[in-house]
Amino acid sequence: MFIGFEQKIIGIDCNRKKELFQQDTLSIFYEFIITSYCVLAICELEIYAFDSECKLVWFSGFRDIIEDYDILDEETISIRCDNGDNSLFALKDGTWRGDGTVTG
Repeated sequence: MFIGFEQKIIGIDCNRKKELFQQDTLSIFYEFIITSYCVLAICELEIYAFDSECKLVWFSGFRDIIEDYDILDEETISIRCDNGDNSLFALKDGTWRGDGTVTG
């Protein structure tokens, strides 16, 4: 299980009642998005991707506030920042896929 609040993300093994990790973030936590590849933790200025074992798979930081985001084709996340920057990232490993626009 993942818990996010303020500038923290915590992974917990509920069966063993044990904390698996605690990740300090650079900015305020927004929400989690569960995908077929990972669990994304969306924060004000960054994104963290964790696998099913609560291990960090990839991370990306942004120069401006994340304004909108959308999962495209179940393999890509599109990010739009407040300054108008758009970026596409592979959900599997965080590979930058170029500029993009958020749909929807």
